[in-house]
Amino acid sequence: MSKNLRFLFYLVHPAKFHFHKVQINKLISKGHKVDILINSKDILEDLVKEERWNYSNIFPEGRKIKGLHVYLSALIAIVKTVHRLLIFTKGKKYDLFIGDLLTVIGKIKGIDTLFPADSPLTQVPEQSLFLHTATHPIAPHINNLQQFNKKTIKYKGYKALSHLHPNHTWF
Repeated sequence: MSKNLRFLFYLVHPAKFHFHKVQINKLISKGHKVDILINSKDILEDLVKEERWNYSNIFPEGRKIKGLHVYLSALIAIVKTVHRLLIFTKGKKYDLFIGDLLTVIGKIKGIDTLFPADSPLTQVPEQSLFLHTATHPIAPHINNLQQFNKKTIKYKGYKALSHLHPNHTWF
């Protein structure tokens, strides 16, 4: 008999919801414990509610800080997010974290992490924080993550289209 595992997903954007929707539903249907964290971003919370998932919104006010330079706002948001993730995970045991800043929490707590990356490192150098701390980035086979390629799980396809695969649609 296989062991039921415990997963924590952090969905920060509707695109992340679409990328992980099939995975989350399959894990739940197989009896695994799946915790889902989100922040308020566009229609993300509405999408999660439509799936009838249990979730926690750790940023109901959103992560942007008005009136601050975008880089300063982003730095503050990172610190606040790491703090809130540490609070949420305190005293809980997980087998795998999936999501951007969960890679940092996984590094701190010694838990394996996956970070879906759909852009080459040269296009989005800011993702190197997550790539450094992730156990395994997940990326399309054509994506060049440079020094992180050796630990990356590659797949044939594109993240933005993954939810449209015929095996994952209702029509």
